This record gives sequence, structure tokens and C-alpha cells, in this order.
Amino acid sequence: MSFGVALHSMLALAYNEGTFMSSKNLAFSIGGNPVTVRRVIGQLSEAGLVETQPGPGGGARIARKPAKVT
Repeated sequence: MSFGVALHSMLALAYNEGTFMSSKNLAFSIGGNPVTVRRVIGQLSEAGLVETQPGPGGGARIARKPAKVT
């Protein structure tokens, strides 16, 4: 996992708490590739840090209160 991509994604999802963000929007924010973001989000999902929703209007959102993530 790319630590920088994971950290930036978590910060963006925490800032937009409760909102699903697409990998395209996260990649734009990071200045990276949506495929890379999807891979990292998949790993964060397996770790229980983010929730994902497939399809149009889907994406990822933070699964916990940001203050509870250490």
C-alpha cells in the first residue's frame, strides 16, 4: 500500500465525513491515478477503516469517527 495515497485518502474522507467520494475525485485531489486509489481503498476497506459502495454515486467513505482513527 502506498502510505501517502492511504493517508491523503483518509484525510479527504475524514474531511468529507459521511459522504461517499469516488476514486476519480480522490485521485484528482491526490494528483494520482484512480486505479491506484481503488487498490488502496480496497486495502483500507479490508482493514475496516472505510466503507465502499459500488456503482454510480458510490465510492468510499470513512467507517469510523475521524477522532477514533489512530
